Amino acid sequence: MAVTLPSIRTVSLLMRQRLMFVVLLCLAGILALGVFFANPFADPFADPFADPFADSSSTDVGFVQAEADNHAIPSLHQDSDEICLVTGWDGSPKLPPYLIANLNTMLESGDTSAALYLFVAPLSAGGPGIEAYEKDIFPYIINKPLARKLIKVIDVGQVSNEWKSGGLRAMIASMICKDFGLAHGTHECQQMHKAAADLRTTVIQARAFLGKLFAEWIGPSKCRTWAWVDLDVLRGSLAPYLRLPQIQNADVWTIGHHDLSRLYTRGQFTAFRQDLSPARTDMVNNVYRHGCMHFSTIWSLIRAFEEKSTRHLALDEGCMGDAVVKHPDLRFSIVHGCIIFWRTPIVTRVQDGLVASCLPTAESGLTDTTPQYWQACEEALEYLFSHGIVKKHMAMMMQVMSKPPRLPSEKFGITRPYAPHGECAWWLPSYEQFCHVNPPKVEPYDMYIDEIHRGSSVGSRYESVHRLDIPREVIKNSKINASVFKSITINTGAFMHLMDTKYRNNVYEAPPKEILDAYATGTNSTLLPKYAVIMRRATNDEYNTATKRPASIVASVDKNEVPHYYITSYKVV
Repeated sequence: MAVTLPSIRTVSLLMRQRLMFVVLLCLAGILALGVFFANPFADPFADPFADPFADSSSTDVGFVQAEADNHAIPSLHQDSDEICLVTGWDGSPKLPPYLIANLNTMLESGDTSAALYLFVAPLSAGGPGIEAYEKDIFPYIINKPLARKLIKVIDVGQVSNEWKSGGLRAMIASMICKDFGLAHGTHECQQMHKAAADLRTTVIQARAFLGKLFAEWIGPSKCRTWAWVDLDVLRGSLAPYLRLPQIQNADVWTIGHHDLSRLYTRGQFTAFRQDLSPARTDMVNNVYRHGCMHFSTIWSLIRAFEEKSTRHLALDEGCMGDAVVKHPDLRFSIVHGCIIFWRTPIVTRVQDGLVASCLPTAESGLTDTTPQYWQACEEALEYLFSHGIVKKHMAMMMQVMSKPPRLPSEKFGITRPYAPHGECAWWLPSYEQFCHVNPPKVEPYDMYIDEIHRGSSVGSRYESVHRLDIPREVIKNSKINASVFKSITINTGAFMHLMDTKYRNNVYEAPPKEILDAYATGTNSTLLPKYAVIMRRATNDEYNTATKRPASIVASVDKNEVPHYYITSYKVV
């Protein structure tokens, strides 16, 4: 049989093809080895901020990107409550008037990522019931359809006949007994009911339990994250903060107010994630039982409730903070994004669901507020809001801070208070305090993020893009000397905490009657007048020359310091 051999040209072509194949194969191998040795276990398609503990059934939090043309503040998914804010009112049959401003500022941003769950005692138990909300609060909400979706008022008397007479305190006591596996008629449970009924701040002291107690409303199937909150705040949008890598990687996170030497769960806002694996979510919602001595047994909790006259009863900030910080497997972050009327702000303005505050710079040494300083602050804030600069800044902050590379950081140590350092949180017992050891030197009023390294006594402090420059146009067109503007700075925040300003002399009120009347009678929210809430520090002369405290001046007192006084005004914009 004759065999036909390939021609020399055919052999040459085959050799070239095989050689090319070998070269390509070698190049692919080199690239693969490079990727492997750069990070041998890395998934090149993995989310850099994905939860390492999440199981395959977990749903990652998704976001809607900001539109570049209108600088809209992005929100989370619209089909569920991404974060459920939980609070209660059991103090009197009348809801506080500042609740109107609280809810309107929450709704004005258009951010639908947060829903508020307000639990109230029924009228039959001396509380406001759902009736007070519908009569005294809801008519004056500017965006009523959005309010119906995001603000959920639960009258506990309508939940169970048992709580029609005992109210919210009885509900909390009953559910605490259930959490400890105790029947309603037991001696321990009866004592728990008595202690809860006698304690004015039961809702606050039981905050650690709320995730489990109110699971029917805010459990993992309803809310990806739940957070206890104070009512006495004027809110901005939470969306920019939910984008932070340090928040997305945290099990528990809190929003503080620039008290940079302290590590604890703030009473005004602390959040707990529930969108992790079931085991990790259970660990987060039960951290109080494993790290807080007051919550270890029902008798220890009863004794804590009975110690209502002591300065140390702040279980939400003390005992719970202690449990969270020292937990060996919990990821905890602190965002210093709350503006608080406690010594520092000269003027704060809340408008369109955004918060910005004018403060003295660290270098100025400013302690008194003469008229030229608050006038300069008001001019700067007016310009920043009216020209949309605050809104653009918040959108930019969200975009920049949510992307790698991570923000620059510095390490710091964590310790219990001891001599010569002394206590860093004077209102808490020393055994419930954690303090910074030689924290990095920072601008005192900028926003920083503290991330606690689990299972260690070390944390990291991240810088943030939080400060706004005062535009040259403001300084150029102002009649105030340019040197004054060098002594002030503008910061944005998640919310403004009213604290003492809400109740001293009962002067912090709802918006003016003409605005409320328009809200009550108007049907189209886009046509209703909008207003800015402006709070400025009064000058010493304004207070000292008054024979009686003016109705519009309120005090905010810090320990061992001279009180400052604030004047509240509402401006239609």
